[in-house]
Amino acid sequence: MDRRPTAMKMRSKWVLLGVGIILATGFACKANGSSTSMQPRSGNHSPASWKTQEDPMGFRVALPPGWKVNANRNSGRVEILSATGESVIVWPFFLSDSGAGMSAFSSADAIVVVSRLATRVWPDAAWSTPQPSGLTVVHLTGSRGDLTVVSFLSWISSPQGTAGYYYATAAPTERYHGLEDTFAKILASFRMTGAAAKQKPADAIHYIRWTDPHEQAFSLEVPAGWRVTGGMLRFASVDTRGSVEAVSSDDLIRVTVGDTDIPAFTQPTPTLAVSGFGEGSWYSPGYGVRMFVRRYLTGKEFVSEYVHNKVARICPGLNITDTRDITNTVNAQSYNSGFTAGEVDFTCHRDGRTFKGSYGAVTQQPVYGGVWLVISLGGYLAVAEKALEAHSVLEHMGSTFQMNPQWQNSQNNIAANTSQIVSQTQRQVSKSISDRYWNRQSANDEMSRRRSNATLGLEDVVDTNTGRQFKIESGSNYYWVDQRGTVVGTNTDTRPNLDFRELVRLP
Repeated sequence: MDRRPTAMKMRSKWVLLGVGIILATGFACKANGSSTSMQPRSGNHSPASWKTQEDPMGFRVALPPGWKVNANRNSGRVEILSATGESVIVWPFFLSDSGAGMSAFSSADAIVVVSRLATRVWPDAAWSTPQPSGLTVVHLTGSRGDLTVVSFLSWISSPQGTAGYYYATAAPTERYHGLEDTFAKILASFRMTGAAAKQKPADAIHYIRWTDPHEQAFSLEVPAGWRVTGGMLRFASVDTRGSVEAVSSDDLIRVTVGDTDIPAFTQPTPTLAVSGFGEGSWYSPGYGVRMFVRRYLTGKEFVSEYVHNKVARICPGLNITDTRDITNTVNAQSYNSGFTAGEVDFTCHRDGRTFKGSYGAVTQQPVYGGVWLVISLGGYLAVAEKALEAHSVLEHMGSTFQMNPQWQNSQNNIAANTSQIVSQTQRQVSKSISDRYWNRQSANDEMSRRRSNATLGLEDVVDTNTGRQFKIESGSNYYWVDQRGTVVGTNTDTRPNLDFRELVRLP
């Protein structure tokens, strides 16, 4: 859940639901310099040495010798990998049309989708501008070091939405041309077998709108009959945190958005450390606002730590299966470069059953004063056979999330008024911290001076007329100085002559 009412996380009007069921179409990719051509292939039989793999996830594909399949059941993505670094990716998807009709999905929409999927798979690749390759195909090429990547997307629309495939092939640039025929045969052999349809389809779930019961700050759609808790909690005038937890009636699916236990953070600094606010402590600038002193964590770092520390409490034996940095995708969607984002997939065990989960987080990089926030956090935990259903519920909850404009305006006014007060207080606190530091430093210097004098048999005296200080050997009861700066010590209070005046001992 977005913790900032004025900057909600932007989402596409379509929801990626994982494996979709459509007729498979094979395509061959040809990379000629910077151009790419897409040609449908028919009757493209696999060589006799290839083996056909039937996967329980619901697809069949022919594999060259030495190649293997890595299928992610949470996302529906299928990776076909060689032992020498080549890869083929097939990612079936379904895009809900939200009632817009068959004409809602166009080549322009496909260009957006293929760009996002390509960036998600290879976030550090340099991509060309996507181009149409027919009425229902778009493509783009990319490079990452010495690797050439070709991605394209084909789709088919219906009144219920748009189903399609994202394809990608990758190989070292010097070998890519020689592998085009192999890539084409692999893609032509890929077929959905329908096994994935055994899971409960997402459209069979009936949703109802749920409103924050505390401040009516937001609402979203949740599955009917599920146990839903949460809402917006106010910890201070400008510290509001929202969360929603939805648990299925059989307790086998848990979907969460946001977490009210997560505060604002401030980076550790020397000034805070001197005042006793080291990393791991709580610091308050005033007016009830409390920040946890903690170094900045990227979205990927934060979500991995969150899953290990919090999710593992309710589902032991946690094992991370995949982590992804999706910063480029999130920043492209939000038109903001100040965020970092990550996702993590995992398995765990509870009540003798295997559970699967996936969580994502977006963190805002430190702003003025070192303050940083967890902007968005969400995920699910579900028994393995219901993971796809849990993923669909999470996507639906996120896509239907709406802030209450009246609450948002009211909160903005509160923030504006409080901001000025907190700023003034912050300056006062900073001055107090600085004063305490220099007072402590002065005391330390004084103790050091006395300790040094005692060790060396010296004393410090000052001429009150000029303010000049002298460090002299101790042993006399009185000390005097003349106009030339000559210092003399005596045991009585009689001055050596009229040219001398008495010096004052420093304590």
